[in-house]
Amino acid sequence: MRWLLVLPLLVGCFSKPGFHGNGGDDDVDSGTSGPHTAPAVRFVRNAYYSGNSRSSGMTSTGFSISTNGIAPGELVILIADVDNGGPQEYPPMAGFTQLTRNYWGAGIDGQSFMIAWKIASAMEPATYDETYGDGGSGATTVTMLAATGFDPEMPLGPFSVNIDTAGSTMPDGWTAGVTTEIDHSALVYVNGADWLIGHGNATFTIPNGFTELTEFGDNGNTGFDWSTQEVAWKVAADAGTTGPVTAKTTAVNAGGAVTGYGIGALLSIRPVP
Repeated sequence: MRWLLVLPLLVGCFSKPGFHGNGGDDDVDSGTSGPHTAPAVRFVRNAYYSGNSRSSGMTSTGFSISTNGIAPGELVILIADVDNGGPQEYPPMAGFTQLTRNYWGAGIDGQSFMIAWKIASAMEPATYDETYGDGGSGATTVTMLAATGFDPEMPLGPFSVNIDTAGSTMPDGWTAGVTTEIDHSALVYVNGADWLIGHGNATFTIPNGFTELTEFGDNGNTGFDWSTQEVAWKVAADAGTTGPVTAKTTAVNAGGAVTGYGIGALLSIRPVP
């Protein structure tokens, strides 16, 4: 059983243009007068839940992740990949904007995926918590990132997400890529997997030119019951089309190679104009 976060109920590829931080005019400066200074993205922490292990505050009915280390004014990004669930597994969280929320595979097993973001205030709670909206999960992975040096008026540029519906022993986190609007945008890549046979150990690959931020399963290491997640980033020095970005995950358990379904997402963070 598995879940992942998902907004539109979709199978296939989905992309969106940039997202304004506070509802500004869509006719923004493309940033062609650069060069600009790239945002810096860092890993803050993971949260996880499975039958074998769980991080503080995590349960089968909701997730909790500490905000320790987040500074006021930073861009906070939450990425969740959860076994099972449904279209409403990740309700909108107070103060956060959901970039994408996906659910697929109901006839197979089911997985829920979500990416959400906010700009941290001086009064952030000690933890970010949310109760799942479509039932519980026995296998959850959550990553929290923080970024500095971003455009506070329009933090995020274009993004894309794609679901691998074929299923294989090498689930594919393929994305079509994005077309960045401004030079020195930061790119964050996510590769999630929903495994049909549980209790294995995963091996991750990294997209060309990216630096890995985290790779883990719902056991808190590369071991998993049903879900795994990988996050990596890079700076796109020039504005323009990235082309496809992809990475694959493999896994084995006591019975051999494990079949799974992948999801890939690529989001861009705009630098200060």
